[in-house]
Amino acid sequence: AVSPSDQTVSVARGGMAPSLVVFLANEGGHLGAAMRLGRIIRQLGANTAVPGICASACIYAFAGGSRRIGTPDSRFGLHPARRGDGRGGSVAEDEQIALMRYEYLEEMGVAPNLVTWEGELSSNQVYWLTAGEAQGVQLTNLLLAAEEVPLPPGD
Repeated sequence: AVSPSDQTVSVARGGMAPSLVVFLANEGGHLGAAMRLGRIIRQLGANTAVPGICASACIYAFAGGSRRIGTPDSRFGLHPARRGDGRGGSVAEDEQIALMRYEYLEEMGVAPNLVTWEGELSSNQVYWLTAGEAQGVQLTNLLLAAEEVPLPPGD
């Protein structure tokens, strides 16, 4: 088993923790992996930024940032969890996943009513948060103009 401190060392190349993780266009992924990544980002004390699109599981990785930077053009998309085969789970599975999401968001300092909003959506529906909604639930806790997001050279 790999301890969280071992994961941190493997992510922080050359002993230097990243100061910023930028999600430019991420429309999904594995919820559990996104939460693990979010916890590693938080352990590193890194900030996250979305000057583009972050939807589905991406939101949970983004939530790990100490400072979570959005821009007026950032787009955050919510949808209900689906299994790898694209189907929803049983009621018990859906409740367990909702509880896991709720606890994670609370741990990250994000209002967990995102989970309630996801639960109100149909299986193929995506709800795009406004910049005001993202700030209201503390998904973003810093709003910058797109040109103010400190991207690495060449991006």
